[in-house]
Amino acid sequence: MKTTKWFLTVLICLLLLTGCTITIDTGAAPTKAPPPPPVVVVPPTNTPQPTPTRTPVMISSGTIDIPQTYLADMDTGAIPMNPKDSLYNEVDLWFEAVTPQERYLETYNGATWSILGPNAVNYQDCVNMAPSASRMDIRNLPSGTYICLFTNIKNISIMRINSINYEYKGVIRLDFTTWQP
Repeated sequence: MKTTKWFLTVLICLLLLTGCTITIDTGAAPTKAPPPPPVVVVPPTNTPQPTPTRTPVMISSGTIDIPQTYLADMDTGAIPMNPKDSLYNEVDLWFEAVTPQERYLETYNGATWSILGPNAVNYQDCVNMAPSASRMDIRNLPSGTYICLFTNIKNISIMRINSINYEYKGVIRLDFTTWQP
């Protein structure tokens, strides 16, 4: 009898594990098992999900006067005066003077730019620009010229040339706003 109970117990367990049902005839009318719940399949959609956009943070702005032969950091709006200053490693622009007549504004330290002309631009315009690293003769940069600058640490700066003093020791005056993307 013990073996039969053991055998029946093992058989019932196996049937339950395999999903079989056991019907015990009790003499009563059989009952139907409830039907399984319907399986709802939602087809995947090809709707593109919106790309989250980050709002840029303005990190500096103002007016800066860059004397010829000096460099400027447009992330901070600073002009390092001493080559030993740690800020010297962060500069983005150089007002190069080859001779009193031959002077250039150029990117420096890995910064790049797009020189745009007299039409005002915004941050998004600059994001979409194809920058270069070429230098520009200051005689080709009239007052009112807008420039998009990608700084050496890849912040975005919009600069507008206010004036260029063409004296022997020239100065370029820029309005600027720099954002961290």
